[in-house]
Formats: sequence, structure tokens, C-alpha cells
Amino acid sequence: MHCLGFLIVFYFCSARADSHKPPPAAGATAEISRWPFAVSPQTHLWGSVWVPHCAGALISTTTVLSAAQCYHMPSPRLRVRLGSTYSTFGGTLITVSSYTNHPDYDPTAGDHDVALLRLAESAVLSAVVQLARIPAAVFPISDGSRVDAVGWGQLEYDDDASITLKEAALQTVNQDICTQRYANLHPDPEGTQIYQVTSRMLCAEPATEGLGMCEAGAPVVVSGDVVVGVQSWGFHCGGSVYPQVVTRVSEFSDWIVANGS
Repeated sequence: MHCLGFLIVFYFCSARADSHKPPPAAGATAEISRWPFAVSPQTHLWGSVWVPHCAGALISTTTVLSAAQCYHMPSPRLRVRLGSTYSTFGGTLITVSSYTNHPDYDPTAGDHDVALLRLAESAVLSAVVQLARIPAAVFPISDGSRVDAVGWGQLEYDDDASITLKEAALQTVNQDICTQRYANLHPDPEGTQIYQVTSRMLCAEPATEGLGMCEAGAPVVVSGDVVVGVQSWGFHCGGSVYPQVVTRVSEFSDWIVANGS
């Protein structure tokens, strides 16, 4: 279904035949042609220095879906890199004309962690630049379901960020179990910000212990291109006890359509 430039997926719809991908090797380097909706936002520091800043997914030719925690600077200091396996070179650069954080986002609570970046010009679709789909407002995901996270960030705790695109296989975790694990951790003795797990979040743990995806804004997908989550927060990314917590995109599908360009 095509709606205002967005591809909306209902849970009973079949996935595209070409969207089923074999499971990635744990923490594997990935080619952009495998995940052509992956976007590397960039921020301008000083002079001519631009650095990668979080991750995102192209959901229309002029809209990128990402995490609200990443954006608190003037939009002229933002651009995105499309169509490249690398966050620092290649592909196409497009200026961000504006961005919108969800109005209920509260950095002290970590909830409603979703943002839309509006591009100053339309992305040109190609073999390495494609649109991701977003789920409808009703899109149940069973516990233990396979999901994939894609980005340029850390794959494990205390790891360095990567300039090459990475993919990590995850599996969803029961919401009550996830909530209880984090409740037991609070307050975190290491000072990491720990939030309350809400219904607007989805929990997932690495299919291979120690290898997750720590980059805020990184898309978490099913069926190859349906963005069901946006990486938000967690404790010791890649661990087996405390799952990664992602924004549940289906909770915001109506807001995305209403506020996207």
C-alpha cells in the first residue's frame, strides 16, 4: 500500500519475494546493496569537518527515519549520505532541510525516541538507494522472532564505531522479561542511563552473544526492509542479559505518515 509517499505494511501482508535474506554472519560487514535504505546522517563540527552521527532509514525519497536523541542541533549542520557502504565516503550527500522529533520525546525518560529528517532534495532511487517500508499501527511481532539491525555503530560493548556498514542478527525478547531485567538493574552502578521499558518499545537480544548493534537510530527490520524498530538504548550492547531496546515503529506509523514530507 502506498500512502503519501510511504510504503505501509500490514501484518497479514506477504513480504516481497526478494526481501528474504539469508541470516548474516554475526557482526558481518554488509554491502549497501543488501540494505539500500540504510542512511548515515552527518553533523558539521567546524570548518569543513563532517562526522557520521547516528543512523537512519530512507522511508520516502525526502524522509529519513531515525532516533530523536540524535537531533538537537540546527538543521544546517546536518546532511545524510545515501548509497554507500561507507559512512565517510562514496554515495550521495544530501542536505537536511529540517527535522522533527516526536513532540512527546523526553530525554529523561527515553520514550517516544523517534525523529524524521526532511531532505532538501529528493533522493534518486537506484540499486543502492531504495525505500524501506514501515509497519501499520497493528503489527504484532512474536517473542523470539528474527530481526536484523543495520548501521555503522559499535557491535559490542566498548567496541569502536565502524566506517563500514554492519549487520547484526537479533531475536525479540518477551516484553515482561525485558522489563523485569531492567527493573532489577536500576539504578545502574556504572552510571548508564536506564529507562522504564514501555509498550512503545521493543526488546531484542543478539542471536550471537556479544554482537548487537549499538548505534542510535539504526533501523531494526523484518522481511529485509520493514523497519519495525529504531535503536534507542540498552545496557552493555551485545550482552545476553540486558536486551537492546528499540522504538517500536508501529506505535508511531500514523505520526510518521502525518509528519513526513
